[in-house]
Amino acid sequence: MKTPMHRIGPISAVLLVFLACCTLSAAAAPIIHREVTLSDGVATITYTVDAEQPFALGIVESVPEGWTFPDIESAVSTAPYFEIDRTARKIAFFVCNDVRAASYTLTGAGDGVEGFVTEWVDLCELSPSPREGREGWRVLGAESA
Repeated sequence: MKTPMHRIGPISAVLLVFLACCTLSAAAAPIIHREVTLSDGVATITYTVDAEQPFALGIVESVPEGWTFPDIESAVSTAPYFEIDRTARKIAFFVCNDVRAASYTLTGAGDGVEGFVTEWVDLCELSPSPREGREGWRVLGAESA
């Protein structure tokens, strides 16, 4: 015996698939953890990423006045993919499937939290359009992230 409850039309089926995809993409959003370890004026900041594979993230941190990077690159970070802009006071990391953590060291006074701004972007979500702006970037700890 068939009842109207058991019938799913093509529009309903498409709607269900769409809702399932939206739910899956929201559940698959990466989570970035930032941990600070302080010892005698030296801060080690570590990012770890919880994400389903495949993933590729760009992380950029702006460092406030009063903090300095070591002069030697290898003393800043052992991450395989990072770049420092000392003039702009920024450090950038690339983390992906096989690299789930990145850390760096700097010296200064403070708690290693106040004044630091961390932004990240899910590189798998970006389009190849050169007009794509900052819409994909999220601030770590902001409500929209």
